[in-house]
Amino acid sequence: MTLRVRTVFADVPRPGNWALCGSYEGPEGPDAATTFSGLDRWQDANATFLHAGRLQQLHFLSDEAFRYFLPAFLVADLEGNLDGRDGDVVWLLTSAFRREQIDEPVNPGRFGARTWADCGRYKFSTFTKAEAHVIVEYLRWKLLDAEPDDAGDVVDALDSYWLKRT
Repeated sequence: MTLRVRTVFADVPRPGNWALCGSYEGPEGPDAATTFSGLDRWQDANATFLHAGRLQQLHFLSDEAFRYFLPAFLVADLEGNLDGRDGDVVWLLTSAFRREQIDEPVNPGRFGARTWADCGRYKFSTFTKAEAHVIVEYLRWKLLDAEPDDAGDVVDALDSYWLKRT
């Protein structure tokens, strides 16, 4: 599966450094953009880089930067080079589609009726069909040894979003 990730994501264009930040509300987005601006190719992300809280920073990148850098974390996880201290790739790919919050408004005072699922659909709309298929394969692989609560979140996300993309 690692080879599939590397192959399918090989030609994803790297966003320019100016396009890495997902939000300027708070320091997290600019900090993440600064950190990832030093990585020219996701394929070059080494264990030192990946284990320094980078997975949490991935969440604060722009949608196109998330798409570009995600495969580094998929490969690291598939190869056994991530652990719980690094964060959870599965959570990043499934949290918007959890049954208990999928239809909840994110911040009604600011975003009106926008739900968590709306946010997830928009963020992940950058993935091509082939990339979404690899993500489905990865999530199914994670199901093999998932805890029951985590498995439910993965199944919810597969059923409500990811399988429809492939």
